[in-house]
Amino acid sequence: MKKLRVSVILVVLSLLFSACYGSVEKSVDATLTAIASEEEATPEPKGVTKEEVEEIVDAAFVALQTPIPNSDDSPSPAEETDSPAEESTGDKIITEWFTANVPAEVTTIKTNTTGGCNMPSEVCYVVDDAGVLGADNLEEANANESAVWTASAVYHDSPDGPEYGFLIPEGSYGTTYAKQFGKVAFGPADEPLFTLSIPSCGKYCAQGILVRGLFHEDHEDRHVPMLVGDYGAIGGASWTRYAVPYEAAQFFSQDYLTAQADNALVFDNNGIGPKDTDVFIQHIIDLNDGSYTVLRYLENKEWEVLWTNIVGHGRD
Repeated sequence: MKKLRVSVILVVLSLLFSACYGSVEKSVDATLTAIASEEEATPEPKGVTKEEVEEIVDAAFVALQTPIPNSDDSPSPAEETDSPAEESTGDKIITEWFTANVPAEVTTIKTNTTGGCNMPSEVCYVVDDAGVLGADNLEEANANESAVWTASAVYHDSPDGPEYGFLIPEGSYGTTYAKQFGKVAFGPADEPLFTLSIPSCGKYCAQGILVRGLFHEDHEDRHVPMLVGDYGAIGGASWTRYAVPYEAAQFFSQDYLTAQADNALVFDNNGIGPKDTDVFIQHIIDLNDGSYTVLRYLENKEWEVLWTNIVGHGRD
């Protein structure tokens, strides 16, 4: 009887050992072989009750079903309850083109009913045929209330360090261009409205970000700092802030935005000349509602939507 108990216990221990290390089948085979050899050398024990065998086997199954502490496959109850659920405000969306804490779905605040937009409908609440733009000529800029003079470092410049920042004017827009934007924050450094990380889109790819600033409110400064780091080669970026009256900034010029994409494909981004940049990716974000769209420029003033969280325009 003692020898049978020892044999059964060996089976139980073998099963427990195998459950920990993933070799149940091999351990059982080896143990059964040992039991068979032992039984050939000794007579079958007498007097063991069915109840005693069932009690030992039941205990073995209970042990096998108990999670192993610190197992990767079976976390302990403490591990499951000690980590609080991530807050919705800290959730991030991760895509091929960016990582950002923007909403998953947005119905935009702003709408466009002019009928003048010929870009994808998802971004027509930001762009239109008449809108904000940059002008190289001072006289042209002075003649257009929606234009800024890009020859002035007040409105347009390139960074000379590993990080740069500028103000997105309230009620208007900001743009920046580079190969990548590894670290982007909108708002105070200690409590940004949104944060982005935009990786490189390829060796021969350039990217741009168009940002709509916060809507204007009387007697309140709503300029939003935009801080950028990890943008590629030092100096390999440019930015423009379109500080125009909010009445003249209902939309951003789609023709000007497309012209910047054309420029990115032919001049001074990854080199000089039309063979240096093959792809241009445009990111468009509205700080008022977190709406975000990623576009690829197809040349000839054609764009395609790569990703958007916009599900509708105009909130009730």
